Amino acid sequence: MMKKTAADTAFSDFIRARDGYTCQKCFVFLGPKAFNLHCSHLWKRGNSTYCVRFDEANAMAACKTCHDDLEHHPEAHRSFFLKRLGQERYDALYQRAHAIVKRSSFDLKAIASTFRAKSAALGFYRGRGPALSTFVPSFSEQENA
Repeated sequence: MMKKTAADTAFSDFIRARDGYTCQKCFVFLGPKAFNLHCSHLWKRGNSTYCVRFDEANAMAACKTCHDDLEHHPEAHRSFFLKRLGQERYDALYQRAHAIVKRSSFDLKAIASTFRAKSAALGFYRGRGPALSTFVPSFSEQENA
């Protein structure tokens, strides 16, 4: 298992806040302090697809049950993201996922800083959760707006 970096934590916090602390598959609200709300990636952090590790289109909030289900059914996982993103955005993500990118520790610090700022803009502060007035619509609601 790869070591989790500050960039991983900041990105995960942002994705869960962006998705309103709601599983994007079953739409159950779990809240900011839930341990069973994960940041699910279509393309994992393997060496060949690490370039989209911090790509917002490559991630969504998912409860542990849905995340495990998607992980154990790769074709269903791919189909879910295809439906979520649409063919054009999915194809663009696929192209980015298969590009070669190397990141330095400086890059990871910048990524962590970027996603901490984005989370703060959404009203999320690690350990305290979102501001009471903060609600972030799910990805599908944003697309339909």
